[in-house]
This record gives sequence, C-alpha cells and structure tokens, in this order.
Amino acid sequence: MKILKMIIIDYRDRRIIRELYKHQTTSIKIKESKREATIRKGVRQGCNVSPLLFNIYIKKAINECEGYCTGIKVNGMRIQMLRFADNIAIIAQDEINLKRALESLDCILESNCKMKINSKKIQKL
Repeated sequence: MKILKMIIIDYRDRRIIRELYKHQTTSIKIKESKREATIRKGVRQGCNVSPLLFNIYIKKAINECEGYCTGIKVNGMRIQMLRFADNIAIIAQDEINLKRALESLDCILESNCKMKINSKKIQKL
C-alpha cells in the first residue's frame, strides 16, 4: 500500500483495494482431500484490478533499476527492457551487464515491493 500512497492514490480507493485483498482463501484439492488455505501474498487471479496493481508495483521497481540496466541502442533509442503481462526481458550488451541488471532488479523488487524473481523461470539468450 506504500507505493499506492506514494503515487497519490486516494485513501478511499486504497481502502477498497485493501478490503478486496483481505482474508483471501483458496481451496486445495489433493486426491479426495480438500482444504482451505489462506493467501497472504500476490494479486488475485482473474481480478480486473490485478494487472493494474502489478504494473504499478513493477513500474516503480523498473524505474529504480534503470541506472543498472545498460540496454542496447536501436536506431538511436536505448532499449533496456521489454515487458508483456508479468514477463520481463532484460536487454544488455553482455552477460556481465545482464547479471548486474538482474541482480539489481531482484534486490529492488524484494526490498521495496516484497516481490521475488522466480529463478527457475530465468532464461539467457
């Protein structure tokens, strides 16, 4: 909620969002056994507000990370990242710059947004 407050989202809207995400549960079914589980983190799957919230939080982290991400120049324009939905492609001239950008983004996401990069999904090309 800190980031929503920082970007001047009205307190009434923040309260609505907080209530939307409060006391979330899901059902987990394993074979014939079914249990309720509390969801403590993340955005709601299928919620119309979820992509917007994700973009607000990720944009803040990306803005802070831009100094560590060299990117490449294409037709005189610097391209540092490509994003689609919840996927991010970090672009760098070499593996050292790529590693530095990825580590800085991971650190910023974890400390400021309580988000973590899934290292199992990382691919280098």
